[in-house]
Amino acid sequence: MDVNKKVYIIFALLSIPTGILNYYLHIAFGTSIAGLVFMTVVFFLCKYVLQFYFNINQRISFWLKNGGTVYLLMTYIIWTLAFNIIGGL
Repeated sequence: MDVNKKVYIIFALLSIPTGILNYYLHIAFGTSIAGLVFMTVVFFLCKYVLQFYFNINQRISFWLKNGGTVYLLMTYIIWTLAFNIIGGL
């Protein structure tokens, strides 16, 4: 499998727990800014781990094209679903 696809899949799978944790951070702090900071930290930590593991030396545009935007969008979709489903119980 191509490295680009692996990075894409890893970011897509990482967005699920990040979105759920964003929901709990929103409840704990009462603001979505904490979730945004957490999401950004997780993105850059994952970027550095994958950069080391796959030996990728690319600019930030590579990471945003190969999974970063999917990570950001899916995290907010999962957060919205958690907010509406878990918060509605």
